[in-house]
Amino acid sequence: MWDLFRKVMPWLPIALFGAFGGIAPTLIKLATALVTHPEQPMPLYAFYIGLALYAVIGGVMAAALEEDNLRGALFAGIAAPALISSAITGSQPASAPSAAIAMMPSLLVNSANAAEPARTVITPQSNSSNAVRSGQKTLIIQGGATDVPLTVNVCVFGNSQPANAAANSKCAQRQTIIAAPNSPQALGVPSDTRTVSIGGRDVRLNAGTQPTGLTVNSQPTLWQDFVWALGGARQAEITGIRTSPVPAR
Repeated sequence: MWDLFRKVMPWLPIALFGAFGGIAPTLIKLATALVTHPEQPMPLYAFYIGLALYAVIGGVMAAALEEDNLRGALFAGIAAPALISSAITGSQPASAPSAAIAMMPSLLVNSANAAEPARTVITPQSNSSNAVRSGQKTLIIQGGATDVPLTVNVCVFGNSQPANAAANSKCAQRQTIIAAPNSPQALGVPSDTRTVSIGGRDVRLNAGTQPTGLTVNSQPTLWQDFVWALGGARQAEITGIRTSPVPAR
């Protein structure tokens, strides 16, 4: 046993640095995501399983390459998971939101923001890229106060469609919108629109031209957070869409 320990001991620092190199890019991405959107929920445990997998891959790679210095072990650890991360990122759908990966000095997230009660305040955005013309109904779409920013496809059914139109009915207008908690987006639809489909879910609208707020609530799944750990963009499933009137300003 002692002889085995003596043989393993010289490789232990190499393996540890390789393991850290394996998880370093994922830790940076996690820090970036939480600092950019601190209101979103913490990763599910599947994310940490992916993190552990990268640590193992990085440590084994550094040891297998017989690196003889810690810096080489660190870069060897980074290299192996990067190949998997590139493959995962390349397989993501084009509409998936991508988080910018920048070097962050710390993983600490402001605890005051995390402890603050969830609030959703919907207000029209005058500078929205989706121009709203006169005579149209305005939809203000955003994510829930503690949700993951989510890319959704909005299908506006034509006025010939019934109010309970199915999600596979023909769309008169399509838009791709990121439903983020703090970035409401205005979308102009014909004033007689009674039904829209957001992410495949039909939403009934009230008659008239009164602006309507649509809060898209979502929740990440274990598999989605596992893919996030392996290099994909964080995604979530829509759990519900809440409509509310928008007060005039």
